[in-house]
Amino acid sequence: MKLFLLSLLVFICIFMGKANAQVGYIITQKNDTIKGELRMRAFGGAKFKPENKDDISVSFDTIKEYQLSDSSVFVIKRIPRSTANILSKPQILQRLEHGRINLYQYVPPAGDPIITWYASKESDTLITLKTSDIFLAGGGSKKKRIAILSNMFADEPDVQAAFNATGKFDFNTIHIYIRRYNKAASGTGK
Repeated sequence: MKLFLLSLLVFICIFMGKANAQVGYIITQKNDTIKGELRMRAFGGAKFKPENKDDISVSFDTIKEYQLSDSSVFVIKRIPRSTANILSKPQILQRLEHGRINLYQYVPPAGDPIITWYASKESDTLITLKTSDIFLAGGGSKKKRIAILSNMFADEPDVQAAFNATGKFDFNTIHIYIRRYNKAASGTGK
């Protein structure tokens, strides 16, 4: 019976490792681009298999970002302490928007799938915008976070005025207005 349970456990671990494998590429801190397959481990860390080579362990300190074949981009960033991030260590964030304002999504690797969105404008400092959790410790009041986002739009007054006029602060509205701002700020949205 013990042998059966041990075999089952090994099979599940192998299966989970294969299921999490994703094809794409990583960009290292030295700006090297390496194509291959990235496999996230269940308890942290990652294995990367470059094309036509053996698996290598990858430290998150060496990765700047990685992109999957479906064009999803992930970055390693230190996020503010909150209910979603009790430990102050770099986390994997999905970059939803890239421009003058970057929008990131964090979903903890274990536990409840709580979604938290962060933004940064022309810096690496992340500001907590929104969470699906009941509480948002450390992010300030909703009114304060709306004001912060509105101030990020200040150099594009039309976008700022439209955002303020909606009176909404849900995930969809935030995404729409950051995308609209980036388009206007790059000159393609006017």
